[in-house]
Amino acid sequence: PQEDEEALLQAISQHATLVLPGRHAGLLERLLGGRSRLWGVADGTRQSWLALVQHFMLTNGSLFHTCLDFLVNNLTPPLPEGPAAAPGDSPAGGEGAVRVLGDLRQSLRQMLERIPTSQRHLLEAVTTRVPHQSQEAKQLCLYIETVTWLATGPGKSMADRLLHAVLERVVELDVSIKWQAIVERATQAEAAGLEEEVEGGGDELHEADLFDIL
Repeated sequence: PQEDEEALLQAISQHATLVLPGRHAGLLERLLGGRSRLWGVADGTRQSWLALVQHFMLTNGSLFHTCLDFLVNNLTPPLPEGPAAAPGDSPAGGEGAVRVLGDLRQSLRQMLERIPTSQRHLLEAVTTRVPHQSQEAKQLCLYIETVTWLATGPGKSMADRLLHAVLERVVELDVSIKWQAIVERATQAEAAGLEEEVEGGGDELHEADLFDIL
């Protein structure tokens, strides 16, 4: 149950200094590993999770990089899994995404304020994890939104390098788009529009013919 999960996260937070990478590797993998996601969980659970991450970062230096990776990895929602999953199945939009990103950004802001040396580590983590051009456009857009938020907010001092990394990926994306593909899409859209007009016109002709007969 959600209440039990939140209580467990809070209990671990209270003993954050006792959690050691070597001794509690399994626990840390479940809490902060690559498959641990903040997307798709209840708001209270997500906030308890982020509070635990903050406790780890502030009280247990050996877990700082693990926690930072966890935060950055969650800046985009998980990709749909399974052969039947469609690209649109990703929870990248809607009010849920706004709440998740709001909580994550608050955690990043607190980290930068409380741990001044975290700036260069965050810069490296963010610039090396820009979503690949083959991923969903929504994924890349969400990531760019957060990077620009950092550059204009708590990460102003590293704005140039943050924006440079994003622009590099946008240029790569632009270069990968074939002009022929754009022309073909435009042609298909135009043909579809003409087909709809013809179908609509046909209905009008049939009605007119009917009135003529009557």
